[in-house]
Amino acid sequence: MTKIAALPVAALLALGLAGCGDDNNKDATTSTVTASDGTTKTVVSKATLESAKNAITAAQKAHPNGKVIGLERSDKDQRWEVTILNPANQLVEVDVDYTGKVTNAKAEVEAPDSDEQQIIRLLADMELPDLGDVIADNTPKGGVIDSVELENRDDTLVWELEYDNKDTNKDMLTVWADAASGAELASEAAK
Repeated sequence: MTKIAALPVAALLALGLAGCGDDNNKDATTSTVTASDGTTKTVVSKATLESAKNAITAAQKAHPNGKVIGLERSDKDQRWEVTILNPANQLVEVDVDYTGKVTNAKAEVEAPDSDEQQIIRLLADMELPDLGDVIADNTPKGGVIDSVELENRDDTLVWELEYDNKDTNKDMLTVWADAASGAELASEAAK
């Protein structure tokens, strides 16, 4: 009898202990990436709120007089793409890996299109809050930022923040926040 009773107890203990251990990747997301040759691989992303904030800080250090107006995650390349509006009203794309290192020393600079020119016009006399704080203040439980973009909505600047589920890496929630304060204006769950 002792052996029979001990087996289920041992099995339960083994199952319980399987969840224990080092959980250094608790904030990591997992996604499947399809290569151009059609092969797929699973990528564990180190994209976290902290790595997003580090990317913003690194991009600002590389372009200290600019305004951060966008952020996009690339799990395939394990990097963030930070968009900065420089003092010459040009858009600078700065690539920063998940450790906070700028990876493109010669960042791509481009002239703004007509929509971006409207945003620049509205930004002229405006102070933006720290984008890292806007992301943190609007992050839903279980979410990780995927992208942030400054948008013009009827001559009002709004942050559009897209969050993924950090466990499944699937679309989770879109939040629209006031550009000046970072306060949520509206949100919509992914369908």
